[in-house]
Amino acid sequence: RENEQARSALITANNKAATSKSDAASLQKQVDQLNTQLDKYEGQSDVKGSYESLIEAYNKSQSDDYDSASNDLEDVNEDLLDKNGKSLYKSVSDTVDQKVCAKKYEEGRSAYNSGDYETAIEDLKQVVKLDDTYENGDALYRLAEAYERNNDTKNAIKYYQKVVDDYANSYKGRNSARKVQQLQAASDD
Repeated sequence: RENEQARSALITANNKAATSKSDAASLQKQVDQLNTQLDKYEGQSDVKGSYESLIEAYNKSQSDDYDSASNDLEDVNEDLLDKNGKSLYKSVSDTVDQKVCAKKYEEGRSAYNSGDYETAIEDLKQVVKLDDTYENGDALYRLAEAYERNNDTKNAIKYYQKVVDDYANSYKGRNSARKVQQLQAASDD
């Protein structure tokens, strides 16, 4: 009799365990379905946000507010845009980048010439970030010079080396190679 009660209890426990596993699997399936739906909605808001930022950037570029337009373009996920959106993005981005580079390059040169090397670094870094070939590498070279004048040897060497790598056969490239050697020798002392 005890054997039969134990057997019956074991069968009941097995049935409960099987039901629990089935319930757990069913609940997991529901969670997965809800996550898939949520991903679709989140993706839609990202697409919407990208288009809104692109429209803002376009409008600001039309009113010559290129710095703000550049900030708005940073919020655009180009991968989420359709063909027309990508075309508009490229057009706005090219115009804005060109205008921001010209402005920041001049501001950076001016700051450098007045001895404000920190501001020169900030401005020239923006130019190099957008186009490290700007003015045939002059922005890159001037950034290296600003770091050197600001006593940031590590970054000066880094950017002089980039000039060497990209413009080895030019005056700036050869001069940068000398600067890298001088700065490394001075930092070894």
